[in-house]
Amino acid sequence: MANSLRLEFTAASSEGAVNDGWGQATLYWNEEPYWHAGVLSDGRTRRIEWTWVDLLQWLAKNWLYLTNEQTLPLAWMNEVNDNLAKILDSAEEHWQGVSEERLDAEEIILLEYLNRHNLANALQGIYVPAVFWRRVGNEVVLYRENGVSMRVPLNPLLQHFEDIGSRMVEAWKESENPRVRLAIDQWRRRAELPLVTVLSISSGLEADEIRRIQGEQDAGEFWGTHSVTDMLNGQDTDMLAAARMSSHVLKPEAMTRLVGNIRSCESRQTPVLDELCNRLMEEAQAWHDWRPYDQAYALAEWLRRNIGLKDGSRVNPQEMLELWNVAVTDIDLDGADIDAVACWGLRGPAIFMNTSPEWRSQGVRRRASLAHEICHLLFDRKSALPVAEVLGGAVDPIAEQRARAFAAELLLPRTEAHATVQRANELIPACDELAAHYDVSRKIVTNQIKNSGVPLNARERAELDRWAGA
Repeated sequence: MANSLRLEFTAASSEGAVNDGWGQATLYWNEEPYWHAGVLSDGRTRRIEWTWVDLLQWLAKNWLYLTNEQTLPLAWMNEVNDNLAKILDSAEEHWQGVSEERLDAEEIILLEYLNRHNLANALQGIYVPAVFWRRVGNEVVLYRENGVSMRVPLNPLLQHFEDIGSRMVEAWKESENPRVRLAIDQWRRRAELPLVTVLSISSGLEADEIRRIQGEQDAGEFWGTHSVTDMLNGQDTDMLAAARMSSHVLKPEAMTRLVGNIRSCESRQTPVLDELCNRLMEEAQAWHDWRPYDQAYALAEWLRRNIGLKDGSRVNPQEMLELWNVAVTDIDLDGADIDAVACWGLRGPAIFMNTSPEWRSQGVRRRASLAHEICHLLFDRKSALPVAEVLGGAVDPIAEQRARAFAAELLLPRTEAHATVQRANELIPACDELAAHYDVSRKIVTNQIKNSGVPLNARERAELDRWAGA
């Protein structure tokens, strides 16, 4: 059964209660009651009877953020813990030793972010457990108060809560209560926003940065959308996604160059890749609840098998992408800490490799970067990364963990690492052989040997670590 979050709502029956925005509701997490008022003697769940106009007003106020805010407001949040239900614990550790002025400023930013992403904050004067909501591509990651999380498809979830809002409006449309009238008006006008405001929330860039990057060009033309309504319905574009994932590392001039390259990228027909993806989706249904690296290993093994690679053969990611008609282009990103940018929405698929001198992707690093992008092309285009990806940017950590493990396994299967070390008389010559034969970095060789399960004593592990760092 697919993951789901569902609110079952009924307006109050008495005229006075309807006038004041009252109703009864239960929130179901995977069809299990999560917000409720207890259990009746016959086993049925008692609904919460309350002023549910609070929820309508909160949805109207925060709809922009629920539908478009995919970036975390503080850079360190990407590094310490992406579980929103536990982020305050991580914040306390992060703030140890920082100045009081910085702590106060960051605390306000963090609490404001959590307030607009926690559905429980909608209800005033009554306690319900937290439900944190964070959009990631074509999915929403939901977190319970205890940290348990699940991923649900974005569009059905948006449609459900939009339907709830519309039903509330219909139920209370005759109300004369000023607060109810205000909530209805706010819900109806939730899309009356300047385009630059929505672009800012979607990209993670300040409005002034948006204007600086696009220059004299029309905002809608530059970023690929003219419709606030479409964006509030979950629309994303290649350009906005790339900006969002790289906003913390790219200079404005490099951002303008990157977006311009994506805009000029033509849509490409990829029948071989599309056929692989279709076959993969059937196979991958069994992997849904697996850990990311287990999914990665299964995906790499599946791909090698389906493209006819023999055991011990070296993969050429560049040739594979050319066969699939995926464009691979070089771009100078002014020394940004980024390996590659890929797009596959209305444009591409295309991969832009960073060639700036400080971060040039060549040789084994280029091969690993291209293998990394192959994982996203195969596995993530329908879910976490529907239009673009930035290797080195702020990207869904689960998708990145899977792609890193996939790239290593595709380039150097653990079975081959295990067999080579097992038959070798000495460890380091075996490592050199693996690195040369499969054309991979020492880091990949080291990780694949360790992950292969081959027996290593303490001396050999230390020897392997020294070799990897040489």
